[in-house]
Amino acid sequence: MLVIQASILLFEDDANDAQLTPRALHQRDIAKQFVAIRDGAAALDYLSGVGKYAGRGTATLPQLILLDLQLPRPGMYRMLLNVVPPQGR
Repeated sequence: MLVIQASILLFEDDANDAQLTPRALHQRDIAKQFVAIRDGAAALDYLSGVGKYAGRGTATLPQLILLDLQLPRPGMYRMLLNVVPPQGR
């Protein structure tokens, strides 16, 4: 079996999915570090290292981001723009 051991960031507002996803990934030894965030505003704070996440080293980003396509506040599209800026930006 291939063991990835990635640091994973989950943006998920559904409590059941937010609880089951890390459990499934840990059972398969896929995640070495797992952070779950419930809304887009908190996700932006996490990635930027501000607010509740001030002092978090922003030089090291997660190796994998699992993003709820219907994430509330500010929403999936804005979140993607902050994670992967469009060309020429």
